Amino acid sequence: MLTLSLQVLAFVLAQLGLIAWTRRLTGLDVAFVPALVFSGQGLVVFAGGLLGLLPQAAWGVVILGLVLLVHEAWRAPDLVLGLLTEPAILLLAGAAAVGAWYLHGLLFTSYDNFSHWAVVVQVMLTEGRFPTADDPVIVFQAYPLGSASFVYLFGRVISPAEPVLMLAQQLLGFSYVLALLAATPRRRLVGVVAIIVSFLVTTTYEIFVNSLLVDTLLGLMSGYLMILLWGNRDRLPSLLLPIATVLAFLAVTKNSGLFTVVVATVAVPVLIRLSMPARTSRPDAPGSHRSGRGFTWWMLPALLAPWAVLLWWNRHVATTFPEGLDSKHSMSAGRLGDVLGEKSVADVKVITRSFATELLGDRASVVLLVALVVAVVLLRWSGLVRRAEAVWLLGGGVLTYGLYVVGILGMFLLSMPLSEALRLAGFHRYLSTAHLAWLIVTLWLLLVVVDQAGKAAQQALAAVTGAGTLLVMSSLGSGDLLPRPDVSGSARVKVDAALAAADPVPPGDTVCVVLGERDSGFRRYIVRYALLSPNVKEVVISPEQQPEPPQECAHFLVLDEFPAIDAWLAEQDITAPGPTPYLVSSSR
Repeated sequence: MLTLSLQVLAFVLAQLGLIAWTRRLTGLDVAFVPALVFSGQGLVVFAGGLLGLLPQAAWGVVILGLVLLVHEAWRAPDLVLGLLTEPAILLLAGAAAVGAWYLHGLLFTSYDNFSHWAVVVQVMLTEGRFPTADDPVIVFQAYPLGSASFVYLFGRVISPAEPVLMLAQQLLGFSYVLALLAATPRRRLVGVVAIIVSFLVTTTYEIFVNSLLVDTLLGLMSGYLMILLWGNRDRLPSLLLPIATVLAFLAVTKNSGLFTVVVATVAVPVLIRLSMPARTSRPDAPGSHRSGRGFTWWMLPALLAPWAVLLWWNRHVATTFPEGLDSKHSMSAGRLGDVLGEKSVADVKVITRSFATELLGDRASVVLLVALVVAVVLLRWSGLVRRAEAVWLLGGGVLTYGLYVVGILGMFLLSMPLSEALRLAGFHRYLSTAHLAWLIVTLWLLLVVVDQAGKAAQQALAAVTGAGTLLVMSSLGSGDLLPRPDVSGSARVKVDAALAAADPVPPGDTVCVVLGERDSGFRRYIVRYALLSPNVKEVVISPEQQPEPPQECAHFLVLDEFPAIDAWLAEQDITAPGPTPYLVSSSR
C-alpha cells in the first residue's frame, strides 16, 4: 500500500510539474494545458514503444515531470502554488477522485475491449513492449496505439488494475472537455458548471464507461483541437509545437482521426490569414516572421508531424507483422481493394440506402446544426467575430460534418467486411464522434457569448441555447452513469471465476468454450483476453447439434447450465467438477 501511495504521489507531482512548465512555455490558458500535457505524454510513450523502450519511456515521463516541478518551483514558486487553486486544476483533481471512486471494482465487459482495446494494453503491460508477431492474440495489428500508450502509462506507473486503466481513459477525455473553461475567463463559475454538465452528457455516448474504446475520445479530441485553434487564432504561429503534438497524438489514436488532422491542417493557415487584418503591424513587417504571401513554409514541419509519426507507425507494423498492413480494418490499398471487391453493385446500393435512411433519422445532427447557427448569429450580433470569421465558422462546420459523414460511408464500403457493412455495424458509434466534436465547438462559441457579449439578451439566448442543446443531446445518448454498471452476473465474471477455481492452463494448451447458443465469439474473446492466448475455440451444443469435440481441445470451459451440454460432456467421459462456471480437462 505504501509503495502504491508513493507511486501515485510521484505521478501526481509529475503531472503538476509538466502542467506548470507547459503553461509557462506556451502562455495558454491553464484550461487548455492538461489535455496538451496528456497528449504529449501519450505521444512520448508511443514513441518509446516504437523504439523498444516502452517501460523506460513511461518512467522517463514521470522523472521529467518531477524535474520540471523542481525547476518551476525554484524559478517561480508562487506560480506553482497558484496552480493548486486554479479552477481547471481543481476540476481535474475532482474528476480523478470521483472517477476513482466510481470505477472502483468495475471490470471490462464489452466485446471490443476483449477483441482489441483492452487486450492490447494487457499485452503491453505483461510484455513491456508493443505487440509483435509473437502475440497472435492481437487481431487488429494495424490499429495505432496512441491512446493505449497513455493508458499504459497509468498502468505501468500506478497499477495495472482495470479500474486504473479505465480512469486513465476517462481523465484523458475529461481533459479535452476541460478546455471549455478557457471560454469564460470573466465568469468562471459558468464555465465550471458547463464543463461538469458537458462531460456528464458526453459519458452517455460511451457504450460503456468501463471501456477503452476510443470513438468518444476521438470526438472530444477533435473538438478540443478545433477550439484550441479558434480560441487562439490570433497567436497560432507561436503555438505550432502544441498543435503538432495534439495532431500527432490524434493521428495515432485511430485511423479515423486522420479526418480531423486534415481539417486542422487546412484550418491553421486559414485562421492565420483571417487574423491578419486584426493585427496592427503589417504582415510583412520585420520581426513578424511571415509575410502576406509566404507565411506557410515554416509551418510545414508542424503540420506534417502527424503524417511523419503515422508513417513511422506503419513502417513498424510492416516490419513487425508479416501481414499487418493487410489485417482486418487496416487502411492499406490492398486491403481496401479486397474489401470493396467482395461487395457487388447490389450490395453497395443496399449499404448506401441503409446509410442514408439512418442518417436522415439522426436528430442529434439537426439539433447541433441549429445550435451552431444560433451561436454564429449571436457572435456576429454581439460583434465578437468579423463577417469573414462568421462565414468560415458556419460554412466550415457544415462542410466538415458533411465530409465526415461521407467518410463514414466510405469506411463501410471500403474497409468493413460485407456482413458488418450490411448491418451498418457501429454506425451510431462512429457518427457520435462527429456529434461530440461538434458539441464541444458549439458550446465553446456559446460560452464566449455568455462571457463577453455586451447585452444581457445575447447572453441569455446563448445560455438557453447551450442548456437546451445539452438537454436534448443527453436524451439521445445510449448510456447512463447511474446506476453503476453491474458486472456481477456478466460473462466476464463467470470466466474469471472458472479460471480461478481451476489449475492454471499450461501455455500452448487449447481451451474450448462450450456454449448452448452462438454469441458471435463474445465469450471466446473474453477467454482469449483472460489467458492472453489465441488458443481458444468454441463448441456450440444443442439438442439438435452435438458435434465431435475438436481434437486440440485440452480443456473445456462451461459458463452456463444447459442439459444438452451436460449430456455431451458425459459422452466424452468428462465429469463436471461442480456447478457452472467451471473449467475441466479433457479425458483424452
